[in-house]
Amino acid sequence: MKNSRDFNQLDKNREINLSQNMLDTSYQFKDLGLKLNSNNEQFKNNSSMLEKLKVEKEETGKKLNQAIIDLNLSNKEIRSYQIIIRDLKNEKRDIEKKVNQILKKLETYQNIEANFYEASYHANVNRSLIQRLISKFPSSYIILSGKNNGLKNILLNIKGYNVIKKNQLFDLGYYLANNEDVRISGKDPLLHYICYGYKESRNPSSTFDGENYLKNHKDIKNLNINPLVHYCVHGINEGRKIKQNNRY
Repeated sequence: MKNSRDFNQLDKNREINLSQNMLDTSYQFKDLGLKLNSNNEQFKNNSSMLEKLKVEKEETGKKLNQAIIDLNLSNKEIRSYQIIIRDLKNEKRDIEKKVNQILKKLETYQNIEANFYEASYHANVNRSLIQRLISKFPSSYIILSGKNNGLKNILLNIKGYNVIKKNQLFDLGYYLANNEDVRISGKDPLLHYICYGYKESRNPSSTFDGENYLKNHKDIKNLNINPLVHYCVHGINEGRKIKQNNRY
């Protein structure tokens, strides 16, 4: 009987162990099922994400292709503009060349014109005897013309006249070419400039701008002094700068 009980007990223990094993196995299968479901969800999510990525890739590819097309069009436009700019630069150079040629011809004509007027003046064309005598005695004319300007200015103008003549600072042809009234009148151009011309903003040559000289040297602007006279008597030694005028 004792052996029979032992066997029965042993069978019961086996049944309990078997039941426990089955229960454990059931739990394991259940866990595996849950994990499988979870993996299926992750797979679905990954598949969905993969589809989205594929769509985004296709859209990005389309955008990239469009960008390449736009870039090619932009490059074509840039090349077109570069060609236009190059042509405009060439056209500008051609125009500048033609302008320079015209200016040279004009300068040549102006020089010929100035030389002609100067030669006519020296030949006393349209000059009266009195006007010729005035040119022979310039100091007397300066004294008579400047009697209201004070002795100091008269002496300064006489000195300036001699310095200007000596250093050839007055362009006779230039003055006659640019001042028709003086040319027609037969007056002495240098005497006219020293006594009257500077007050009328006339320039003695293409290398001296009287208005600019007075503007840049305000200490002499209100002294009623001829700018070229001041420059040749005082300004040169004082290192005062001059500017060419832009009018022929």
